[in-house]
Formats: sequence, C-alpha cells, structure tokens
Amino acid sequence: MTTGVILRGTTLLYATLSLVVTCVAILLFCVLEVFSESRETWRRSSRWSEIHEGMTQQEVLSRLGEPFQRLPAEPSSGGREEEFVYQLHPLDALDGGGLAFSRNVAGEMTLSSKSPDDVSWKRRRSEWVPRGYSRLRYRQTIVETATILAFGGIILLGVLTLLPFGAKAGVYSWTLYTPLLALLLGVIYEIGASRGWRFDLMLLYPVYAVILIGWAVRMMPLVRARP
Repeated sequence: MTTGVILRGTTLLYATLSLVVTCVAILLFCVLEVFSESRETWRRSSRWSEIHEGMTQQEVLSRLGEPFQRLPAEPSSGGREEEFVYQLHPLDALDGGGLAFSRNVAGEMTLSSKSPDDVSWKRRRSEWVPRGYSRLRYRQTIVETATILAFGGIILLGVLTLLPFGAKAGVYSWTLYTPLLALLLGVIYEIGASRGWRFDLMLLYPVYAVILIGWAVRMMPLVRARP
C-alpha cells in the first residue's frame, strides 16, 4: 500500500507540474508566433539587414512599416534630425532598433546610421538563447505565467475541497492528495511572488487552511476504518 500511495502522489505531482509547464509553453508560443504583433515584429526583424545608409524615410517605411516611435534628434546628435524606433523581437525592448536620419545636400531625409548594425544583428539572430533584455523578458514571462497558474490552481483546489467529494477510492482517491498538490503550487507561486508585505497572503492562508481541514475530514473515516 505504501508503494501505491507514493506512486499515486508522484503521478499527481508530475501531472500538475506538466500541466503548468504545458500552459507556459502554449503562452510563449502564442506570444512569439501566433499574435499578429509578433508576426509583424518577426517580419520587421527579417528585413532589418535590407536597411542601409542613404535610404530615404519612405524607402525605410516601405520595408519596415511605421516605427514604434519617432523621436526628434537631440542638439548633440551630430546633425541628426529624426530617429525611428522599432521593436525587433516580440519579447525585446520596444526601442530594440534605432534608425537615425539627417538631411543630405539635396534636402532629403536619409538614413545616416542604424543600431544594431548588420554584424551585431546577425550575431543576435544566431543566438539560440537571447541575451540582455530579451533573456530577462523570457524569464519574466515564464515566471509570471507560472505564478498566475499556480495561484489559480491553489484557489481551484480550495473550491474543490468544499465540494462534497468523498474518498470512495480509499487511500488512492485524489481528494486525499490536495495538500501535496497545494504544496507544489505554493512553491511555484512563491518563486514569482514579490517580497515584503503581501495582501495575497490574506487570501492564500485561509485557502490553505480550507484544504488542510478538508483533507483531515476525508481522512478521518479511513483512519477509523483501519483494523
């Protein structure tokens, strides 16, 4: 029986953790590939190497579309009169790419510099794991999604505990493993939770208490039925 209980608990933990990981992966896929903004960002980044010095603003706009922001040049910008700011990765900073324009001898606004340059951009695109801000955003997106899922899972366990489910399957009933699942979800939630004074604990602690009390109530008939 002990082996069966351990196996049952391990299976439920694995299923719960797999569900969280799957939901995080689905969200990341949607953010990176499905949303229209993401597809537009990838299209823009794939054409970044086509942009070169001397191009007019209209030529740039025909390839990259409207920029995220148009910035007037600062007085110390060395002749630059305007800058286009583009996002080049769905999880990168909104100002991930910059194009500076200045007037040529004919009075046209032409591209004088771009950042990142072609060499830096080619190196960034070849990286399997992004660096800098993109890596931070990947980590934040994963942690925040897992935190939200864990919080929702804890609340769901608390609600299910209040429903009149018995332990008809004996020690193998899933209702007897809710504290174990709540512990796993609680650990995941605490990884992404903020430090200091937290109002969320005013809700979580009562839910934890409900889960434990419900578990104890379901365990009592089994304990009494033992010879």
